[in-house]
Amino acid sequence: MLRFLAELPVRIIAWLSDTLEKTLRFVGRVVGVWGYEDPDSAVGVMAWLRGGIRKGFWAFARLVSYPVAGFLYRGPQRRAFLLSIPFFTAFLGVLAVWLVVAFNNERILNRYLARVQNAYTKQDGKLGVRYATRWIGEPNYANADREFLYSLVQVQAGNPKFAEGILEHLSPEDSTGLGIAHFWRANQCVLSLQSESMGESQRGECLDRFRRHLKRASGVSPGQIAILEALDAYWDGRAADAEARYRAVWEQDPFQSVGFAELLTKLGKEQERMQVLKSGAERVSDRLRTDPSNRGIRYRLADVYEAMGEWGKAEVVYMEGYQINRDSVTSTAYREFLYRRAEAALKEPLQYRELGYCLVRLMRTQGSAQRTQQVLAKGFLRPGQELVQLQRELNQWLVEGLDLPLVHLSLALCKILAGEQASGDWHLEQAYRYEETSRGIAEPMLDYLLDASPSGSEYYERLQTWRDRSAAPPGSRVMLEPF
Repeated sequence: MLRFLAELPVRIIAWLSDTLEKTLRFVGRVVGVWGYEDPDSAVGVMAWLRGGIRKGFWAFARLVSYPVAGFLYRGPQRRAFLLSIPFFTAFLGVLAVWLVVAFNNERILNRYLARVQNAYTKQDGKLGVRYATRWIGEPNYANADREFLYSLVQVQAGNPKFAEGILEHLSPEDSTGLGIAHFWRANQCVLSLQSESMGESQRGECLDRFRRHLKRASGVSPGQIAILEALDAYWDGRAADAEARYRAVWEQDPFQSVGFAELLTKLGKEQERMQVLKSGAERVSDRLRTDPSNRGIRYRLADVYEAMGEWGKAEVVYMEGYQINRDSVTSTAYREFLYRRAEAALKEPLQYRELGYCLVRLMRTQGSAQRTQQVLAKGFLRPGQELVQLQRELNQWLVEGLDLPLVHLSLALCKILAGEQASGDWHLEQAYRYEETSRGIAEPMLDYLLDASPSGSEYYERLQTWRDRSAAPPGSRVMLEPF
């Protein structure tokens, strides 16, 4: 049985070959070119002609049928396979494809290069990486500029470590390399120098690297180089020179308002900082009015409002952008904005009104996502007095009609943590009455708060008690429905 199964593919090929040959013989008999007489014994011109036609038809039958079995058969039929019409046609096809690719290889790679550039513009890094693999392995095509583009799409695809390896390769410290890659390395040094945790010796080494890369940086606008030179002057103790250089860039480019404001903060010029931000907001707003669909301008304006602490105005900018571009890019930008706004509200001194708003908006837009639960836990698991003030602001949002189902849900969690079980049950019932789908947020949120609360703490005991009451026997008065 096993032997039969092993030979079955060969048998199938042989059956196909025989079937094709018999079909051709049958067609020959139908059209009259196939007879039963022996062609060698034929007499006369017509008989000789018919014999020639039969031989030609038989040769054609072998040329068509043998290639089907030629890959498996060994022997005389293999020669017929190599000289067959299908094999010759396939050979010509492969040769033609190879010639087309060989003579148009650069045009084909340029087409994929354009697709990578288009994917990068649309911030679709995964698609860009997939197209880039078509040319990144070509040593005569993948030059330094194209490798830099490959690193950018790798960043968009969520592979920053891989991209950093490419950029470090393109910007060696002992040779010229690629100017824009050196600019990137200089910016990486800036991020490290702005970190307060760096020691003096490490800071000195990082500053030396920054200056080496800055000397070789190119491929960007002169203003971007001037900004790095201004920071270099600030770290060198030349505060007036740093401010003058940065101000010259800001006067030409209002998009640098936030960076200039940060430098003025370091110089202790808070009043000038606010003037720069206000002027920058007006100038960027003028540009946005001329091109409202431009995401880059819109996000720069939102950044300026964030730096001013005008979170409401920044949110309006994001929401207007969402009305224009209803896609994942805009949604992601607004989600990250809400997280930044919530983290700012959680900093000391705590901004209770802002915090209450962010908690409600995060639950509405992000549901029970894990990152959202972490922010909500930071907001709800507060000391007693802070929890009371948070409740007060949530009650005010309830009066103002912010988002009734989720404001009630937030108040329910606050009341339960404060030990006011009956009031918490009432608010939760109101949340479910307004919107039954809020249950999908309440249940995982309660589980996360239980896990985040230290075992044995008062908050843990209250949450656990409330959870146990949800499983009370029928007939008992429990306003919270069982989970």
